[in-house]
Amino acid sequence: MTAHFFNQQHIINIDKRFKIVLLNEIIDQVTDSKFLKVPLIKAYYNCLMFLKDQANESNYLSLQNILGSNTFNDNKIDQKILYDFAVNYCAIQINSGNNAYYERLFEIYKIALNRTICYNDGYLFADTIKNICTVALRLNELDWAEQFLNENKSKFKPEERDDVFNYNMARLNFFRDQFDQALNFLNNTEYKTPFFIIAAKVLLIQIYYETSEIDP
Repeated sequence: MTAHFFNQQHIINIDKRFKIVLLNEIIDQVTDSKFLKVPLIKAYYNCLMFLKDQANESNYLSLQNILGSNTFNDNKIDQKILYDFAVNYCAIQINSGNNAYYERLFEIYKIALNRTICYNDGYLFADTIKNICTVALRLNELDWAEQFLNENKSKFKPEERDDVFNYNMARLNFFRDQFDQALNFLNNTEYKTPFFIIAAKVLLIQIYYETSEIDP
């Protein structure tokens, strides 16, 4: 609950004047105690500490190591919560200009995919897919992104599958400077959702600009 409060504080900018009663006492009770030998407690403790102090990278790295282990592989609910904490912390660091966290976010996404903890009722949501692809493209992991899209297409929600797959494949080919193929993927579906309708048009303009089909 304490870690969740700090997470929400960063996400929705809760007034910093709100304090958690007995916070220091809670931390003192856990720090250097036998409780930290329990991986799940240690994981939530790490979340609390790196959200309380954004510069506290050692606790984030400890959480990433716990998530990457088989410590509580069957506990999907806690894994999902901890995964969300890790993703949000990476986003905070990236938004603060710490680009090293693109690599760490990429590792978290790979852990989550491997452990199926970023799925909802067996499906990957469009925002999750787009975010994963964005990080992979940023890191020039183009082959990985292509494999990810092809291997997981059946796990995209049926009503948005064509939009998600074709748009992200178009982005991938745009990053490869394969503009004809990018256009083919963009034109391969009638986009249904407002986001993809707008995003596809923006990408189309970028392709035309790169191929000198419109004036700069």
